Amino acid sequence: MLDMSESEELPLILWEVKKMLEKRKGGSSQWDKADQRRVYEHADKFNRLDMDDALGLLNKLINEYKLPRVIAVQIVDTLPVTIDELDVIFKAIEEIAHQAKLQSESELPSYVRDVLHFYEKIESMTKEEKDLFQKKLLELLREFWKKSRRLTEKVSKEVKE
Repeated sequence: MLDMSESEELPLILWEVKKMLEKRKGGSSQWDKADQRRVYEHADKFNRLDMDDALGLLNKLINEYKLPRVIAVQIVDTLPVTIDELDVIFKAIEEIAHQAKLQSESELPSYVRDVLHFYEKIESMTKEEKDLFQKKLLELLREFWKKSRRLTEKVSKEVKE
């Protein structure tokens, strides 16, 4: 699990949010605040992968694909498997980068600087390199999507029984 200092901002996948809230709740039968319960329920409902697979995918995206954590978290939580779904994320990256360029880089939060640097890396690729990068990324995501389908099917069977 993550060890964060008070001043550090670190994007979290839904599983990390869920585990953090479970730890905060402890043995209590009630949440301290209603918004904690709503966030927990959202994280629980929209997890597409089991925890080990989600963390495994996050690590692959960061270490093998060199994605900034903020982007990798969004990909893990949304699990895009088509080029159109992935394009939505890349268009958002482009928009963030364009907005970030309007400010001094030193004024930007570190995660926005990470997105800007990733965008610049992608933009420096040839069309063939970009296409290959997206193809390999989609292959990885589809591998994990298959695990997501098994998880969904397993949960559906349990609910029916």
